[in-house]
Amino acid sequence: MTTTEKKVDVVDEKAETKQVTKEEKTLSPEEEAARAFAKELRRIEAKRRLFRRTLIQYDRIKKRFTSQLEKLASSTPEDKPENPEKDTVVAVYRLVRNFCISYNTLDMVDRNEDKQVYPAKYATELTGALGSQAVIDAFAKALKAEKAEDSTAVLPEKVEPAVVQKVTAFVEKYDKAEIVDKLEKELDTMSSDIDKRREELKAKRAELAKTRPKSEEPRASSKSAVKKAKKTAKKDDDVTRSTEERFRDLITEVNLKVSKIQLTKDDHKTYSDV
Repeated sequence: MTTTEKKVDVVDEKAETKQVTKEEKTLSPEEEAARAFAKELRRIEAKRRLFRRTLIQYDRIKKRFTSQLEKLASSTPEDKPENPEKDTVVAVYRLVRNFCISYNTLDMVDRNEDKQVYPAKYATELTGALGSQAVIDAFAKALKAEKAEDSTAVLPEKVEPAVVQKVTAFVEKYDKAEIVDKLEKELDTMSSDIDKRREELKAKRAELAKTRPKSEEPRASSKSAVKKAKKTAKKDDDVTRSTEERFRDLITEVNLKVSKIQLTKDDHKTYSDV
């Protein structure tokens, strides 16, 4: 067994011990109900975050690639990019993908199904706008790609001008009613529901706090008292020290905290997407 595997086993054992300890405490029906209520609230909040992100991304992507198609169509030979025909294909594909993923996010939110497909409701009309079977198949394959460069690689080198016109017309015809308006309506409904549920949860917790035995509270109080005493002692100590000494200690404390920060190998992806 490697050192890493040993560490994982230790972590797993601690997690299991912690879980058993939690389960040993019997919850009252009221506490169980409050926990279930809080879990449902978190589910609705997560759904609202998903829909809000979908709406923002849909609008951003649509504006970006619609504008790009307009520039490609109106640019002079001197202003055209190195491969304008391929750039046009990519822009058309991104509009199609944007519509498909956003529509399917709404339609399949409660179903664990593949969202990287043509929406069943509009498959016939959308594929009709794409024209040839070769383009339809290439776009369908690109939808399944994990990376942007992989999808670009399977796209055709060019599409007919009629495809550009039909796809943009399709998007303009359906996206407001099927995506934007529906997302905004869902967000308004969920926001009202979340506000109401938060107030209800607060009331439930307040009622539970009244019935909780007093013996459960001193530990928290003693902790806060210790923290307060430490802060007071530190403040009194700071008064007797010079500004230069306090500044030097502050720098030392900051350096110590920074030295303890450790990034894992995939953290750069998180920060690069911000």
